Amino acid sequence: MITLNHQKTFWTDANSPDIRLFKLTPTADNVPSICVAVSTQGGALQLSYQVHSCDWFNVPSGRCANPTRKDFLWENHCLECFFELQGDDKRYFELNYSMGGFYNLYQFDDYRTPNHLPPVWTDGLVVTQSDLSDTETVRYYHLSVTLDDITNMTISKINPTAILYRDGAPIFYAAQHANPPDFHDKAFWQDI
Repeated sequence: MITLNHQKTFWTDANSPDIRLFKLTPTADNVPSICVAVSTQGGALQLSYQVHSCDWFNVPSGRCANPTRKDFLWENHCLECFFELQGDDKRYFELNYSMGGFYNLYQFDDYRTPNHLPPVWTDGLVVTQSDLSDTETVRYYHLSVTLDDITNMTISKINPTAILYRDGAPIFYAAQHANPPDFHDKAFWQDI
């Protein structure tokens, strides 16, 4: 069973066939390491991001009991995940989480469509929890996502990603990158 309340449970059980682990590859050197554990058990998308500190980035501290919805989170440090539901080869969803208590959930009808900013909100429930590791240089961010109009989310493709900024320049993280980086390009998404 996956739980959001204790990071060691999720990562200890990560060898389960129901959990996929992704080491995200950054587009720069000397950056924090980010890994993501993904599960779709219980009709929800469950993500645990493991984010390490480095000499220029300290994992944000503190907890937010009630995350608030906000647009343009990708303009600052942001954990993201793009996913497509089984049988729906065009429509997809994007989750953004700011590591500081803000989130958003968007729906696209096709590649970057509609193409206005901010994207179209979709209704759903996002539950968050963060925990420090024993060393305090690693933080776990647990996210659980359900969509209001879909009772059993069967996900076929996924793209867990992140954006961190160093001196104002974005560093993109993904399991596989398009060139230039494009998290919306499904050719680089992972089957689940």
